[in-house]
Amino acid sequence: MQEIINRHIAPSVKDIEDLSIKKPQEIVLSNGVSVFSFDVSEQDFIKIEINFDAGTIYSKKALIAGIANKLLIEGTKNHTSVEIANSIDSYGGFFETSVTNDVASIALYTLNKHLENTLPILAEVIQDPIFDANELNIHLAQKRNEFLVNSERVGYIARANFPALIFGKNHPYGRMLQIEDFDLVDRKDIQTFHARNYLEGKFRIFLSGKLALNTHELLEKYFGSMTNSSVSDSTKYDFSPSVQKVHQIEKQNAVQNAIRIGKPIINRDHPDFNGLRVLNTIFGGYFGSRLMSNIREDKGYTYGIGSGIMALRDSAFFFISSEVKSDKSLLAIDEVLKEIKLLQTQEVGMEELNLVKNYLQGNFQRSFDGPFALLDRFKEVYYSSLDYEYFTSYIETVKSIKPVDLIALANKYWNIEELYSLNVGKID
Repeated sequence: MQEIINRHIAPSVKDIEDLSIKKPQEIVLSNGVSVFSFDVSEQDFIKIEINFDAGTIYSKKALIAGIANKLLIEGTKNHTSVEIANSIDSYGGFFETSVTNDVASIALYTLNKHLENTLPILAEVIQDPIFDANELNIHLAQKRNEFLVNSERVGYIARANFPALIFGKNHPYGRMLQIEDFDLVDRKDIQTFHARNYLEGKFRIFLSGKLALNTHELLEKYFGSMTNSSVSDSTKYDFSPSVQKVHQIEKQNAVQNAIRIGKPIINRDHPDFNGLRVLNTIFGGYFGSRLMSNIREDKGYTYGIGSGIMALRDSAFFFISSEVKSDKSLLAIDEVLKEIKLLQTQEVGMEELNLVKNYLQGNFQRSFDGPFALLDRFKEVYYSSLDYEYFTSYIETVKSIKPVDLIALANKYWNIEELYSLNVGKID
């Protein structure tokens, strides 16, 4: 007899009890390069991602790191960009490039049966890019146009300017792109950056999907002889945050105002970090958060508002972000601060806290679903110099944290007087 489900009764929720996360296999190539692999898929498909210490923090000039990474696949000494694209496409594969503050990466997605044909192309674009002058000019023109368009958007202006308030305009994390920077790009700078950070720098290889029997052998063949620096660049930069805490940027034609509020915060390696993640979720980290309930649902000032913690290699910062009705921007900022004060003075109710705990545990399990997700979560701890105990500690914190702990964290790390605020748009 088929069981009848009563849809008026929510299913029971259980805490995560047995935290079993698959760990990657690690091998080391003859040049000392670490290869981390998740052989977890039944599909005949693999992602090969190579990460270099070549993020924006490694270039003194703006744009250089991003252009060097993007133009890897736009022509080599032996093949044009069209030939590269047609060749990789004929095997059913594709490339993906990306740059963050700290890391530059190029990833190859390919069928295993074509790995012997596609991996040499990956090696070629990394080792022999030509940085063709025509391709460079086309890319610069596109980026310049994007910048000009974005510079009229309040959200972009707020996002670009806010890190400078926290880190200082001369810190790599706080550097702001200017229109003049496009005229300072020189092909020789890109070639020099590539030689120093790709050909003579430090890199790692990450694999996820279904590994062919000869995958590691092929990696040794094409990447085992590349120079690999034994140490990462350990340069430390001085912070010179803004003395002024409240900032406004006038944009009279704006339909909405963009607001950003936040401050520097502890990083993943601090014992309080996981507790702050729980606190942030309650405050503005999911759709049912207090910020959404107050400023979207109750006040109707915005379509969306949220908060987060951005963890970087050498720092981290807490932020609140939203685009609100221009005539309500100051009121929205006041409401944000009121919500922080409530968390500092009133205990979170157990019903609300348990809802967030269940949400975080469910979200945690989903975040490991699939080979690519496993890889992303591993890189999260790898680049923070942590191990998988970090995840165990996180779940234990989620399960055990109490309202009194949340009040203590809110008072310790979210001092109202230390917050920077930025309001971009119409200023009354």
